[in-house]
Amino acid sequence: MASVALGIHQAMRNLGWTTALACAIQPDGAADDIGGRPRTSVMGAGTVVHVHGVWTAFEWRSCRWARQCGAALIVSPHGALSPWARRKKWLKKTVAWHVYQRRALDAADLLLVNSREEADDLAKLGLRPPIEILPNGIDVGAFPASNPQQAPRQKVIAYVGRFAEEKGLEDLLHAWSTLQEKHGYSLHLHGFGDAAYVNKLTALERKLELSSFLLGPPVFGKAKWDVLLGARGFVLPSRTESFGLAAAEALFAGLPVVATDAAPWGLLAPEGLGWSVPADPSGIAEGLKRLMGIGDDQLVAMGRRAHAYAASHFLWPEIAQRYRDICDRVTASRVARAA
Repeated sequence: MASVALGIHQAMRNLGWTTALACAIQPDGAADDIGGRPRTSVMGAGTVVHVHGVWTAFEWRSCRWARQCGAALIVSPHGALSPWARRKKWLKKTVAWHVYQRRALDAADLLLVNSREEADDLAKLGLRPPIEILPNGIDVGAFPASNPQQAPRQKVIAYVGRFAEEKGLEDLLHAWSTLQEKHGYSLHLHGFGDAAYVNKLTALERKLELSSFLLGPPVFGKAKWDVLLGARGFVLPSRTESFGLAAAEALFAGLPVVATDAAPWGLLAPEGLGWSVPADPSGIAEGLKRLMGIGDDQLVAMGRRAHAYAASHFLWPEIAQRYRDICDRVTASRVARAA
């Protein structure tokens, strides 16, 4: 969430807006004006406070502070209100929902989500504010200038992202273990997560006696693009996902993507960019078989379509223009109500 907030922060600054970013956990590559709380001096008529995330005291205080300052308030849950997410620590979340979280969301001027699936999840909760959909953007600052189709590809299927239960990595390892014919491919996972969960993945790797498999370190910036540009495919085995920025980055790198139907990537097959499969080991295994079974010419064609699609849908300049329009409408509505 912090990296998405940073992307919006920088994109809006490029459009000439005055912006300030406060976060509980500083994102990688953070700007020099990030602190624990936005400067009160930036507040005034037409100000927007955009809170990313729910449940924590930091986010609740941010919503309350926005209301006290009379700013327009936008909240993005980033998947934290999906049925899967609400089942985790369900008792604490049920109490929090009734004590403060629902009221904080109902006080917002707008709920901004990343996909139709996330919008549907929020609509089922009966929240009062309107809901709009805006995809996340890709940070391409470290992306090589060369054509991604000219990158030296290896027979690698990559995953780059967080190591966490909701990412479905255990399902992916089980799926990989069932594949008898891998056509010379290897599966490489690069990410970060709690030490206990990483140890769990390592133990599962040993138990399954996986071959052609790498559990690698996290990669950022140019190193991340090098991993993606060196692979031939990408897999997103998530059990829940509000967007899945890693899939958008993989598409931009020219990779066909296998994603579960628990992620909002049903467009992959219709657009000829990859496959959406059931969110279980057998479904993921079937998707991997399809990816590894296609020929080089088809792989190149899919990669070319993938890059073109991502370049036209997931770059910050275009998304920032749409975000600016949303902010203009929200602030105009709040000013009109206050008049």
